[in-house]
Amino acid sequence: MAERLYFKQVMLQNNALRSPSSKLLALLAYFKNINEEKEPFCFKVNYTRQQLASLTGLSVETVIRTIKQLEKENELQIKNSKVYL
Repeated sequence: MAERLYFKQVMLQNNALRSPSSKLLALLAYFKNINEEKEPFCFKVNYTRQQLASLTGLSVETVIRTIKQLEKENELQIKNSKVYL
């Protein structure tokens, strides 16, 4: 129950951010920290773009554009249609 409350608190703070890239990066960083991954680009995001959109309150199209933008900024990688953080 505590873990669920912590997730809700993180998401509440995350949704207060204005830019889509900040929202998406904060969510992905949360998932990466839960799995205790430290190496760059070793955490495979096992969520669909629709699920990421639902969690962040963004549209699917915005999530797709933001992921592509973050890849260009070298914040994450896309390999075989899978997102790695």
